[in-house]
Amino acid sequence: MFDGQCEIRRAGITADGRAQLDLKDRGGSFDWGWYYSTPEASRAVLAVALAAIASKLDVYCTISDPVAPGAVVANFGLVA
Repeated sequence: MFDGQCEIRRAGITADGRAQLDLKDRGGSFDWGWYYSTPEASRAVLAVALAAIASKLDVYCTISDPVAPGAVVANFGLVA
């Protein structure tokens, strides 16, 4: 389980409509990798991700297993 601050460098939408986020743990527990929103939260997550990238801010998120392929992000927000 990961619950902390991440750097974000890219974001987009997958073919199935989920937000995809290129994240790196600021604490060093995992390096750059793709993480995904739930379909229901995709618009809100993408909006926050793009705001973070444009503002050069970090994001705060919870990821159940950050090393698992296709890991899902929860509790996603801006760190000011």
